[in-house]
Amino acid sequence: MKAAEEWMQIYREHIQETDRLISMGDNTNAHRQLKLAVIALYEAAKVSEGHLRMRYLSRAENLHETLERLTDIIAVAPSDSYDKSRDGKPFDDEARKVDRSDEVDVHFDIRDVPSVSFADVAGMEELKEELRSKILYRIMDPDAYKGYNINPGGGIFLYGPPGSGKTMMAAAIAHEVDAPFITIRGSDLFDKWQGVTEKRIKALFAQARSYRRCVIFFDEMDALMPKESTSTGAKQARAELLSQLQGIEYYYENNEDEDNLFLVIGATNKPWEIDEAFLREGRFGDTRIFVPLPNFSARKEILSNSLSLIQGDEVVIEDDIDLNEIAHRTKDFNGAGLKNLFEKVQLLSISRFKEKGEKYICQKDFMQALEKMSPVANDAWLEKYRTWSKAES
Repeated sequence: MKAAEEWMQIYREHIQETDRLISMGDNTNAHRQLKLAVIALYEAAKVSEGHLRMRYLSRAENLHETLERLTDIIAVAPSDSYDKSRDGKPFDDEARKVDRSDEVDVHFDIRDVPSVSFADVAGMEELKEELRSKILYRIMDPDAYKGYNINPGGGIFLYGPPGSGKTMMAAAIAHEVDAPFITIRGSDLFDKWQGVTEKRIKALFAQARSYRRCVIFFDEMDALMPKESTSTGAKQARAELLSQLQGIEYYYENNEDEDNLFLVIGATNKPWEIDEAFLREGRFGDTRIFVPLPNFSARKEILSNSLSLIQGDEVVIEDDIDLNEIAHRTKDFNGAGLKNLFEKVQLLSISRFKEKGEKYICQKDFMQALEKMSPVANDAWLEKYRTWSKAES
C-alpha cells in the first residue's frame, strides 16, 4: 500500500501535466490527467488521519467539481473517457470510499411533545378512531391489554395524496401519547461517505430509545426506502434500517416498564414505490392507514376555521358567504389548497380596500379565487391508491 506522501507526489505530477495540457489547448487529455489527480487525492485520504485526511478530502471534492465542469465543456463521450488510474482502478464512487463515520458527531433534534392534537385535525373521525383502537387505547388503558400478546408501539404507515394531512396526523399521534417527536427525511440520514449513513441510523434509534416515550416520523418514505437500491451504500443503509425496525419488537420484549413507548410512523404519497420489505409485519405492515383528502364536512370545517381567524372588528364577513357551496366546489382539494384559496380571497379583499377603501370578504371573492385554482388530485390518481391498497390487503 502506498503512503500518503507517495499518492500526493502522484497527485502533483498529474496536476502539473493538467496545467501543461490546458495551456496547449488539449482539454481532452487535460481532463484525463485531472481525473487521475482526483483519484490520487482520494487514495491519499484513505491512508491518512485527522486534519490531514480532511484537507485531502476537501481538495479532492473541489477538484471533482472542476472535473465535472471540464467534462461539460469538452463534452467527453463515455466511450472516449479514460477511466483507469495507473493501478487499473475504475474512477467512480468507489474512489470515494473513505470511512468518515468516526469523524461524524451525530445528534438529532428530538422536539418536545407537539402541541397539535386530534381536535386540531379537521374531520377524519373514522381514521382517528382507527388509530385510537389500534394504538392509543393500548397506552391510555394498558390494563385492558394485559395478558394479550399485543405491544403498544411498533410501526404505523400513513399513505395518501399530497397535502392530505399525514404530517399533521403524525404529530397529533405523538401529542395523544404524550411523546417527544422527530421528523426524519432522507437528507437527515444519507451520506455519500462510507459508514456515515449506518452510524446516523444507529444513533437515531439509540437516541429515541433513551426517552421514556418517543415517536420517530419518517417523512417521504419512498425516498428513504425505495424499491430500487442498487448502490453498495444504499444496500448497507437498507440493511441497517431494517435491523433497527425489527429491533423494536426486541425492545418491548426486554423492557419491563409498561409506561415506555417507542413508536415509528412512516408517510408517503407513493406507497407503490416503497421497498416491500419495510411494509411487512413487525415494521410498517401492522397498521396501514389511508389518509384521504378532506371530505365535505372537513373542508367546511377548515374553511370555517379560516374565517374565524379574521378579526371581525377590522374586516366584515358578509352574510352571503355559503360554506356549503364552497365546500362542494373544492372537492379533491387538499388542506394546502384550501389554505391557498383563503389567502387568495384575502388578497382580493385587500386589493379592493386599496381601491375603494372597503374592507370585507364575500362569496364572490371565493368564487373569483376558485376560477384560477384546480384540485391536487384527480380520479385517476385516487384510483391508483385504491388499486395498490387492494393488491396489498
